[in-house]
Amino acid sequence: MPGRGGRGRGRGGRGGRGNKKDISNTGQRPMTPKFCLVLGSWGMTATERHLVLDLRALLPHGKKGDKVDTVKDNKAAVIGHSCRKMFCYGSLFLEHNKSHPCIYLASSKNPATAKLALSNVYTMAELKLKGNSMLESRPLLHFDRIFDEVEWMAPLKLLLTDVFSAPKRPSSVPYVDNIFTFCWLDGRIWFRNYEVKRKANKEWDAIEIGPRFVMEPIQMWSGFWNGDITWKSETYKPPVQDEPDDELLE
Repeated sequence: MPGRGGRGRGRGGRGGRGNKKDISNTGQRPMTPKFCLVLGSWGMTATERHLVLDLRALLPHGKKGDKVDTVKDNKAAVIGHSCRKMFCYGSLFLEHNKSHPCIYLASSKNPATAKLALSNVYTMAELKLKGNSMLESRPLLHFDRIFDEVEWMAPLKLLLTDVFSAPKRPSSVPYVDNIFTFCWLDGRIWFRNYEVKRKANKEWDAIEIGPRFVMEPIQMWSGFWNGDITWKSETYKPPVQDEPDDELLE
């Protein structure tokens, strides 16, 4: 009937499928991803699950992601798709293995991916420390001098900065009251989180907040969840022989 057809065309003209707004020729800049996806795998222990929750709460740019089934799915494809879908430039993925848990750090700002063995995990609930910090506050980052002296550690420092340093966003608090430290000892990275406050005598004091964990670098790739192997540890020995990761991200 003519009447119904007319109404249908009218709805389409006011924003139907055939009249989507195209910003390609409007001169508007495309939005830049300003989030980091924080997620874990199926089968995590209670400690690992609480560590993911702690990191998500500490990172003002952290975004919750669904758990990944690493047995059935390709984690590189699933996490890469989730980052594009959720407007994230980076990801922090905790994978539970039978032999040991691992953390994968990835960033598309300076495309790189790293796999690190996780150990000595203590969550904030377990430590019950006195330190405290505001939600959504942007943390400072402190690295040992060795990150600038060793050639292969410079890309790792840049990757850690991309993942743990919060970009400027309207929702983040313009106030700094905590600092993440990455210390290098015995071939591993020791992570600590401190509250920074000024005493009555105007001296600065650091009070630990938590959590605590240790990361041992295993392997690095040249792209965001893909690319060629740029570095591989010659000293790392897993508790149980793992499957090779040479073709993991392909």
